[in-house]
Amino acid sequence: MDIINLNVGNTCHLGCETKLRVLATRGNSVQLGFEAPKDVHIYRSELIFSPDKRKVQTGKARAIPDIGAHFDASKRLDD
Repeated sequence: MDIINLNVGNTCHLGCETKLRVLATRGNSVQLGFEAPKDVHIYRSELIFSPDKRKVQTGKARAIPDIGAHFDASKRLDD
C-alpha cells in the first residue's frame, strides 16, 4: 500500500486519467473529489459489500449497482 500525506486543496493522480483532490477535513472525516472518465465508477467500499448500508444511505437499494460479487473479498488491498 502506498501512503501519501495531502493537505486540503492538494491533488494526486491515480493512473493517467483519474485525479483525486482533498476538498475538506472535518474531525476524522475527509471530503474527497474525483475527476475521472465517465466509464470509471467510484464507490465507497462499505457500500459495495453491504446492500443494507446502501439502502440506509440512499433510501433505495438500487442507487448503487451490486458489484460486490465482482470483488474477491479474500484478497488484501495491499497485495
